[in-house]
Amino acid sequence: MEDNLNKVKFNHFVAKTKILIITVTDKEYCNVKSIINDQETFIIDNYTYTFGHVGSYDVVLGKNAYMGICDTIITINHYCKYMQIDYVFMLGVCAGISSKVNLKDVILANKVIAYEKQKITESRFFKKIQRIQRADIYNPGNLYRSISSLVLKEEFNFKVYKGMVLSGEKLLNSSRVKKELLKCYPEAIGLDMEGTGLGAACLNIGVKDWIFIKGISDRGSKKKGSENQDEAMKNVLTLFKFIMQQKNFFNIAKGNVLISGSYVYGDKNTSKVETFSNQLTKSLIKNGLKVVTGYGLCVGPAVVSGAYDIAKTMDINISDCLESYPFPRVQNEDLKKFLQSIKSENRKLMTKEIKYSIFIYGKKINECGKEIQATGMLEEFYNSKGKAYVIPIGATGYMAEHLWKIVKNEFELYYPDANNTTIALFDKLNDKKLSNTDLIQNIIDFINSL
Repeated sequence: MEDNLNKVKFNHFVAKTKILIITVTDKEYCNVKSIINDQETFIIDNYTYTFGHVGSYDVVLGKNAYMGICDTIITINHYCKYMQIDYVFMLGVCAGISSKVNLKDVILANKVIAYEKQKITESRFFKKIQRIQRADIYNPGNLYRSISSLVLKEEFNFKVYKGMVLSGEKLLNSSRVKKELLKCYPEAIGLDMEGTGLGAACLNIGVKDWIFIKGISDRGSKKKGSENQDEAMKNVLTLFKFIMQQKNFFNIAKGNVLISGSYVYGDKNTSKVETFSNQLTKSLIKNGLKVVTGYGLCVGPAVVSGAYDIAKTMDINISDCLESYPFPRVQNEDLKKFLQSIKSENRKLMTKEIKYSIFIYGKKINECGKEIQATGMLEEFYNSKGKAYVIPIGATGYMAEHLWKIVKNEFELYYPDANNTTIALFDKLNDKKLSNTDLIQNIIDFINSL
């Protein structure tokens, strides 16, 4: 009877918990456990599941049986065997190997690299051993962008460094080896034994959003850093609790958003269109979304420019926040017919894996010089329908306003679960009196309400 009751209870926590925290040492585990509220603990196949909540979210805390990459992969796979996990955090301590980072501060990894993978060859003539790096590289997903943006807005009494972490099976305690590693990877700031396991396991099971947050306890050289571990771990937990206190944070922290739009060059409003498109792109990426664009006239270049700008500010790769599908433009009639099929194929690709589709402007001039609505946006609208939330910004006019009216007239069909807040926010998307700042904030609020 007790076993059945525990099983029902365990399944209840499994169903509602989507965030997994992985620790390695007993000290890391106990530190993280101390911030979890309303704890319930179960032991399955010798693995401990500590359920509870931190801030606004339900979490489960797990622990590696041993240190290292292989055990991390086994551990994460075990937890994800029983649970539908969307986010994995690795919290703990590591070495800071760059002179740019300080002890007790925190590293937020923008990539982890398996530095030990090498091809070893021997020179025929000089009988010299050559080592050629064959490192695997793992990059975190949309959640990293959200946290990176969040960190920019907050001041802590410690620094958060965003950068490359090297990961291998050896516990490094050598200044000479550290120097060799920095020669191969001059951008590296951190070193640990589990980061690659985190990236590899999540790639294998399809969890795109994993986060490596570790405090710097030592330098990876002769002197051990046990005296710094408590303070480093305390700072890690401060950052983690801050993240978990953000309401609706994980609702928007994943997904791709299509910005569909175009406008004519040379119009008196061209500059305003470019400014709005640029600012909208930056805001969406800062809120954790990856932008997809078809590079429509006027709008597309402004979207790409905004993505590059914010990627630099947030210290993320442009490929992590932007996908672009350019539409070739030619004068040759035969090529035009051929490229028409490419346009349709591009539009299908653009809408294949999106969560939201935003439609702005849509003004076009036909061959007779007459102003018309952009029919390409209409095709993208119907490609998005049923796959993504369609969000026409009627306030920008033209085709976007036409699409806003289509959705408004059949709102329950497009948004069957909408509440009064969502409805009110959608109505404001057609308010032409709003400033760029207010309209963009309303778009973000609308997405958060879904």
